[in-house]
Amino acid sequence: MSKDDNVQQGFVVRGRVQGVGYRYWVARLARRHDMAGTARNTADGAVEVHVRGPEADMPRFEARLLEGPFSARVTSVTRTESDQDLPLEFWILG
Repeated sequence: MSKDDNVQQGFVVRGRVQGVGYRYWVARLARRHDMAGTARNTADGAVEVHVRGPEADMPRFEARLLEGPFSARVTSVTRTESDQDLPLEFWILG
């Protein structure tokens, strides 16, 4: 895989996703998909995820975001644009 095969994408995940380990679950998922990025809680109760990784893996990654960990109850995942300067690994933000 070349760096040119990587894309950057944002997601807003809604439901019961705060206080249930969702961001840490996303970090493990991203690392398994060889992705870098960030996950952070938002003031309105959602989790915002920004990732950079192989384009071919994005649909599967998005589907897994909708599943979430056992303790979460995801109601929606919305794709957003992501023009953030992402780190080289996956970070969990406050």
